[in-house]
Amino acid sequence: MTALNPTADEDRFSFTPFTRHPFFTYVNRWILERVICPGRQVIVDLGCGPGAITELILERVQGQQPPPHVIGVDPSPSALQKARAAISSKLAEFVQGSAEWLSKLVKSADTVVFLNAIHLMPDKEQVLKEIRRVLKPGGLLAFNSTFFAAPMSKGRAASGVAGSCAQSKRCGRKASKSSTMATPPRWSGFPPSNTEPHAPPPDCVPLRSSCCALT
Repeated sequence: MTALNPTADEDRFSFTPFTRHPFFTYVNRWILERVICPGRQVIVDLGCGPGAITELILERVQGQQPPPHVIGVDPSPSALQKARAAISSKLAEFVQGSAEWLSKLVKSADTVVFLNAIHLMPDKEQVLKEIRRVLKPGGLLAFNSTFFAAPMSKGRAASGVAGSCAQSKRCGRKASKSSTMATPPRWSGFPPSNTEPHAPPPDCVPLRSSCCALT
């Protein structure tokens, strides 16, 4: 069993079926490639749930030296139980708590990702301020909101993404921003950026995704 390929019993956790769609892996891997690179030693996966994104992070850092420390944070005890059962890597640990008091859970981080879950937070400004507190100088923030853009049909996944990911020259990527979610980082201390389009994944309707630079 893994976080991306759970057993049938795991379907009781509502987010699990969503992680099985091809676009879930495509979109989130695309973002992680832009914010996780050598030198990012402490990586926080906010809203980690049963560990699907944590597993993609561990895939991304495989073989990295020195090994990074990956911290999954989620308020749900049952979700964290599933994550711990699915992921046995010594690089990862899971902490129960809310993104709204992240600085009380994590001392500092090189990268924070909040994928497919930031829309669930009632006070996004507070969350972004907390992320800002834990990020080291030159730290990176990535977030998105993934959703169905059309009815699902057999063999075809409909998807869309709106969000922001922060990055630096260290990861060798240009930055981009969204017209819908580029504003929140500004009033939380995050600067604006430029745009960068990307191609849609196979078997999916075109995606909308965005990034903003954190300097």
